[in-house]
Amino acid sequence: HLVELGVSHVELLPLAAFDGPRGWGYDGVAIDAVHEAYGGPDALARFVDAAHARGLAVLLDVVHNHLGPSGNRTGEFGPFTTEAHHTPWGGAVNLDQPGSDGVRALLLRSALQWLHDFHLDGLRLDAVHELVDGRALTFLEALGAAVDALAAEVGRPLTLIAESDRNDPRTVTPRERGGLGLTAQWDDDVHNALHW
Repeated sequence: HLVELGVSHVELLPLAAFDGPRGWGYDGVAIDAVHEAYGGPDALARFVDAAHARGLAVLLDVVHNHLGPSGNRTGEFGPFTTEAHHTPWGGAVNLDQPGSDGVRALLLRSALQWLHDFHLDGLRLDAVHELVDGRALTFLEALGAAVDALAAEVGRPLTLIAESDRNDPRTVTPRERGGLGLTAQWDDDVHNALHW
């Protein structure tokens, strides 16, 4: 039905495991795991294959800017968050403070896993304006470069869409011209206007 309507892509809400059987997925804790109540990894793989067989690309919304409160044990293993920066959810994900190398590596690995292992066509990155990152090479630039390398490796285009309230053209400006090099920017102003 979607193909007949002219739809080319479908976007899934976040699938990272969270507490409880149902939810929007924005309180995920196990960022590498497909929520079991949704069928787990095998169901996701079947869905993506079925969508591709019908000519539909599949994007996944991923949340790298915070974790849900229930079941979040990241602080027991290292400084996943930092009080140096604050977000609406509390301390920011640690992208530029001591111990941030491991956090960045975890987030990069997670993003690449979704794209590689499940053959997803792209990711929608939730609220990137809350990813406070003062490093010379930001996490978003590193993610864009890693996804471009993966696209070359697998021989198909991969998309990164940044949800951002900044409306900053640098988000989609190529990295070689000083931008972050992401594919597209989710326009929250249009989204919010449609709701009003």
